[in-house]
Amino acid sequence: MAISKQEFSDYIKEFTFRELFNDMGWNNDITSQSIIVDDKPYQLRAVAEKSGFRIFVCLPDESGNIPENITRKKIEIKVTKLFHEHLIIFIDNNKKNQIWQLVVRQTGRPNKMTETRYNVSQDPELLYQRTSGLFFSIDEEDKITIVDVTQRVSE
Repeated sequence: MAISKQEFSDYIKEFTFRELFNDMGWNNDITSQSIIVDDKPYQLRAVAEKSGFRIFVCLPDESGNIPENITRKKIEIKVTKLFHEHLIIFIDNNKKNQIWQLVVRQTGRPNKMTETRYNVSQDPELLYQRTSGLFFSIDEEDKITIVDVTQRVSE
């Protein structure tokens, strides 16, 4: 199922990730997970799932901001222990900024963390390009595996 660039852009600008991924062929997921880092709670809410690969949104910290880089890394480590394959989208309270964080794991190579930043004043073209391989059709549903999803996310 394909969505237009304009629809993609609208979803990103409106922070409606569940609807975005649903329209991209992902399954709805309502998993909620609290993560404690340095005695501070961070709430993660899954918005989508495909063959065990989860998309989480991390709600803002106590001050309404996206957690700092070191904290994001600690959150990533804790989430990996619970859900090995995932993408975390960090958002701020004002719905102005997003950081899409992904760790690419390859056998025999060190893990590589990538972050894609987005501000609502920007065109979400980079995010559109980076997520273009994450569209899934109904025809693929029966044969798609976690390995397939992980490979497409990594690309």
